[in-house]
Amino acid sequence: MQVLRVVVACVGALLAALTALSVLRMLVIPRPRRGAVSLVVDSLVDVVFHGLAHRSRDYEARDRLLAGQAPAYLVAMLATWLLANESLA
Repeated sequence: MQVLRVVVACVGALLAALTALSVLRMLVIPRPRRGAVSLVVDSLVDVVFHGLAHRSRDYEARDRLLAGQAPAYLVAMLATWLLANESLA
């Protein structure tokens, strides 16, 4: 039982460190630097949007859909940070 608590604490500490690094890289560091968390979130958002855009045959409809990809990525990053923060509390 004690071993499980140590493993869970280590996973929690790793999640906290990754979240803190992600926030720092995204908001504080003045040059573009992407971390593992932002790459995973970006890949997931990209898969969803391109999967939906692939179904559309009309260029304008596809363009309208893909125009929302960047704002969706930002919202997904904020949600990821908040969820990681809540799981640590």
